[in-house]
Amino acid sequence: SCSVVCRRWYRRQKPSSLHSKKSREELMQPRNAESRYWKWKEGITVHYAKAESKIPSDIAVVLLHGFGVASFHYESQFLPLSEAGYTVYAMDNVGA
Repeated sequence: SCSVVCRRWYRRQKPSSLHSKKSREELMQPRNAESRYWKWKEGITVHYAKAESKIPSDIAVVLLHGFGVASFHYESQFLPLSEAGYTVYAMDNVGA
């Protein structure tokens, strides 16, 4: 038999959000940035995230990911960099 502590732990391990089906678009939406698309070539659209600078500035930072991740990988960097005065872009590599 499972104790009260055991039942609470088990409920936290299986949040109801895991049971819902989320689209790839919902999962890729970064926090603290706006999701955008750029039509690069015929039939190829590139997703990128953009966080506007919180301080007027002409300086931008471009974050490029490696194999196995995408622009959402940088979501924890969007807010600090934009608050520091940078406009932040994180592009998804074609095929990611």
